[in-house]
Amino acid sequence: MLFYDEEKVKNILLKEKAIFAKLQLQDCYKLLFQSVYGPGHFVKSEEHALNWLQEEIQIKDASLYPSPIYEIGYDNDYCRAYLQVILSGKVSLSAFFQAFLNSAKDQTLFNYQEWIEFWEKSTLTIGKYKILEKRELITQQAELLALINPKNYILSHSSIYRELYKPRYRVLKKTYLSP
Repeated sequence: MLFYDEEKVKNILLKEKAIFAKLQLQDCYKLLFQSVYGPGHFVKSEEHALNWLQEEIQIKDASLYPSPIYEIGYDNDYCRAYLQVILSGKVSLSAFFQAFLNSAKDQTLFNYQEWIEFWEKSTLTIGKYKILEKRELITQQAELLALINPKNYILSHSSIYRELYKPRYRVLKKTYLSP
């Protein structure tokens, strides 16, 4: 059973908004999904995941973030580990990728109905704490609901977020990244 904690959701979203001021509802959705379920949805095959990681490392327009390890965990130690930890030499590609795979194997089991109930409560929290303005929230909620269903519930970042922030990270459990 996925327990909803308004305070945790509020804190995760306010922290994100403070760093990424132009985030959209779709980005809130993605952040909360990642904070609850981790990266397991991302690993179709190890070979595909490694190839994608290697391709992303080559992209030169990746932005720098306040911290290369950005905690997002709801009831766990999930974080967004930005690729700059590899590029700076702090973590090897091999160690980073292994941490990602271990995190994917260690994810919370997904239940669509529980997730949708969690998300619906989250939208109320987004409105209550003005993470998004009411008009934005209403408009974007209609657009988002048109995108998600039991077979399509994983979303990318919004185009605005991708353009402004150029996210290059993987979600993983911080404990797997530690030496």
